[in-house]
Amino acid sequence: MSAPSAVNEGQAELATAQDSFTAAFFRGIQPDPVHLTVSQWADEYRLLSSRASSEPGRWNTSRTPYLREPMDALSPQDPTKQVTMLFGSQLGKTETGLNWIGSIIDLAPGPMLMVQPNTDMVKKVVKQRLDPAINETPNLRAKVAEQKSREGGNSQWAKEFEGGILIMAGANAPAGLASMPIRYLFMDEVDRYPGDVDGEGDPVNLAKARTRTFGNSKILITSTPTESGNSRIETSFEDSDQRHYYIPCPDCEEKQVLKFGNLVWDKEVDKVTGKEKDLPETVAYMCQHCGSLIPEHKKTWILEHGDWIAHAPHIKHHKGYFLNSLYSPLGWYSWADIVTDFLKAKGRPSELKVFVNTVLAETWREKGDVPDWEALYRRRDDYAFNTCPRGILFLTAGVDIQRDRIEIEVVGWGRRFRSWSVDYRVLKGDTSDAEVWAKLWGCLSETWPIEGSATRLKIEMLAVDSSDQTQIVYKQVRDVSDPRVMAIKGMDNMVVPVGPPKDVDIDIHGKKIYRGTKLWPVGSSVIKTELYGFFRQPPPLDEGHPEPDGFCHWPQYEKEHFQQLTAEQRVRRTINGKTAFRWEKKYERNEALDCRVYARAAAYVYGLDRFVEEHYAQLETRLEELPKIQHNKPEAKKTVNPFTGKEGPFI
Repeated sequence: MSAPSAVNEGQAELATAQDSFTAAFFRGIQPDPVHLTVSQWADEYRLLSSRASSEPGRWNTSRTPYLREPMDALSPQDPTKQVTMLFGSQLGKTETGLNWIGSIIDLAPGPMLMVQPNTDMVKKVVKQRLDPAINETPNLRAKVAEQKSREGGNSQWAKEFEGGILIMAGANAPAGLASMPIRYLFMDEVDRYPGDVDGEGDPVNLAKARTRTFGNSKILITSTPTESGNSRIETSFEDSDQRHYYIPCPDCEEKQVLKFGNLVWDKEVDKVTGKEKDLPETVAYMCQHCGSLIPEHKKTWILEHGDWIAHAPHIKHHKGYFLNSLYSPLGWYSWADIVTDFLKAKGRPSELKVFVNTVLAETWREKGDVPDWEALYRRRDDYAFNTCPRGILFLTAGVDIQRDRIEIEVVGWGRRFRSWSVDYRVLKGDTSDAEVWAKLWGCLSETWPIEGSATRLKIEMLAVDSSDQTQIVYKQVRDVSDPRVMAIKGMDNMVVPVGPPKDVDIDIHGKKIYRGTKLWPVGSSVIKTELYGFFRQPPPLDEGHPEPDGFCHWPQYEKEHFQQLTAEQRVRRTINGKTAFRWEKKYERNEALDCRVYARAAAYVYGLDRFVEEHYAQLETRLEELPKIQHNKPEAKKTVNPFTGKEGPFI
């Protein structure tokens, strides 16, 4: 018999905890005596473990003074009902929640729920953060029940303590979100939550509904943001009093918020290339009032003298806090590191989006609308079908599966995300039969010639969509057993192009398979947004100007190809009172767009987004070392236009 899933384990432990919850419920509705604030409790009692902190020992709020006010707003004596923390990464928002949990266990017990994006994250946070916080702090260790494995008391799903209980749930598990009423609610990284939980609605709304029984309830919501218009934390912050941390200039003492645009650093001229080179190790911050340069070693002083100022002070009982990573304490994430990461991400849209979200703590905003398919059609190139123009360094393929056919695009990738469509095929046949799949897998043995060279390139990675014919795709990918082949599934709510793979352990008959096919989640919305940005770029004015990053090339495809490439548009929709963006078709067929998205995902897995000069040079050297063809003209080869079916000689 197979082991129970993480979700089922959590449900069983929640059921076992019902008796403890009853006592916690009645304790939670009692008035609280005046206690220490959360920050005072943390400074007095919280100990940090070497397992969970780079600075083990006693907690010291003065190390992160910007956390004092958000923590104290969560104290029982503060009238605030909800706290929203829109923070960059690694600034202490989760530690704020852990300090709050500790003070509840010790001073104001009652039923509490902590929600993470999924059950896997629950396990990780409990093991790496929560358990060490409890075990290393004597006041908590003495009050939390003894550790047990699959029972109530103390497990990865529930922590009992005198007068209360802490329940942990993943936002993907509806049973954990919609059962018992709770007084305290901590929702961490809400922008990573699924949009809907098994058809029962938004997980944030489900969890919030559980606090209605308690008139003295408190809610903490934290996250780094994602896309503008589709960010829960941005919406929550906009509903708050919108506080920003103002720090004084050491010279003029005028207060301001730290902004990335005010970071300055030196440049020098490279003696070899003659181009300017950035020196991020020289970073300082320019005061927006007096223009003086603030060195980073003054950061401790300016943080200590900072103040939270509300931009919407008329909002009561909901305090919102915005903080980017420029405020990271001295010795953590430096201004030099921030500039270095920006320079690495510059020109790489997917990495730049992560930088904007996690470092600047800003939502990613896209520019422009659907690209003009006619403009793409008019600027087609004259290179031959099934041929690799110069500039291509490697090939990937994206495969879209329909019930009566398989469509595949082979894409060549070069420096700076430039791309060329090399081949597009429609393989007709019932996809439940092996015959049409044999045609697809035959592409893995083919090679494509580079113009003017004897070099021929093979497909390095091939991504097959599993959204429609799911079990068939799993079986075929498993049977072909080629490490270059990846089964994928598009996920609209992801913030990266491709996520880590997971084993698919159920075969076509529903039986568990040991070490089965791996499924790669693909951020289809992220990639479509990036591709549309690439499609909208105009060609260079003349041959003397370089092509823009991500510039795309196509051979003489028919109009249908470009209509499919631009078949979807991103539209704003309001569902159940919540505004979000969705991709919707404006043209009947979109297979060409899907294939390009999947080929881009394959390039990501191959390493394109992580390439630096060294990698590009290695790929170019590999091509140069292969022999060139003779100067005599090669024999014309017949190829087929994938849309008209007509043959023609192309060189």
